[in-house]
Amino acid sequence: MRSDIDMAMSFTRRDFVYSLSGLIAACTVSAAQAQAPDELIFAPTRDDGLGEAIKKALSSGKRRVRLLDGDYGPQTIQGIAAENFEIVGSGKSVVNMTMITASAGISFRKVIFQGEKSDLGSGMGLVYVNRDASHTRFSKCTFRTTEDTSSWQPRDWVELPYNSGLLARGKNVVVADCDFTNLRNCLTFLDCDDSSAENCRFQDFGNDGVEFGGSNIRIVGNTIRGSHHTDAENQHSDGIQGFPAPNKRIYENIEITGNLIEYVGPGDYMQGISIFDGRWKDVRVSDNTIEVNMWNAIALYGIDGVTVERNTVRSKDNKRPSWIEVRASKDGRNSSNIVARDNHAPTLRIPTPR
Repeated sequence: MRSDIDMAMSFTRRDFVYSLSGLIAACTVSAAQAQAPDELIFAPTRDDGLGEAIKKALSSGKRRVRLLDGDYGPQTIQGIAAENFEIVGSGKSVVNMTMITASAGISFRKVIFQGEKSDLGSGMGLVYVNRDASHTRFSKCTFRTTEDTSSWQPRDWVELPYNSGLLARGKNVVVADCDFTNLRNCLTFLDCDDSSAENCRFQDFGNDGVEFGGSNIRIVGNTIRGSHHTDAENQHSDGIQGFPAPNKRIYENIEITGNLIEYVGPGDYMQGISIFDGRWKDVRVSDNTIEVNMWNAIALYGIDGVTVERNTVRSKDNKRPSWIEVRASKDGRNSSNIVARDNHAPTLRIPTPR
């Protein structure tokens, strides 16, 4: 016959097992209830990719895929036509190299894109939006190579990151309220029309903050603080730089307004806003605050229809006083239809209208 103590211990063990089983069941029910009717929860442990999860959600009438905490690895989204479909992260959802092709209407929110350059898309971006994709949006996302670069040497800022944190070649790409850090080049619009970067933060990068080429581009309200540029990088460092069209077409309707661009180091230098090459028309550069340690705070070459107004420039190196300059292109085409007013800079190099 068992003692009262033995019976009590036996009851306690059995009671614990039943209670634990009940807790697990309750958590399972709770997780299921947490999934909203219009969304599909996509866990990092699933074998199918994010693209397949989106297709499954769309086929069942859902408008969102929700990511949980965890590492999702590289992803490809291909051949998906949607309208305002959203991938929502938890703020701790980490996705590696992501390629978006032949797709439309996809939005990302609160997703961390992180990874070092690999053989997969090494010449492209950590996130790559192909030219056959359109209406892609990123909001409150983070783009970074890694969280900690304290052990990086100068060459690492060139070799470890993808060429760009986000490389967009499709149309209608919107990047809003995002963070770009620990990258070589942060954001690149490459022959990418009808696109914008708004209210983003670019910090700790090896070369350029924003690179752009395309028509109907808006770069508005961003904070750009760099850089880690050294002789290991063979390109010059700019806060914002315009790239010429690969097919020699004329890019037009560009707005660069209300940005803060500041050289903070520890690299050797950073320029401000520059368009050195290509054919451009109707470019507005206004209400920007620029503090750099090189001559070219604002440098605009060979533009037909350029407005430069209410910009404030301060030099961080008195040996290289920064200027606002509007001039002819490298092949001798004069800038035309110039409007310049209410600018403040150590030096203004702007032709007087005749």
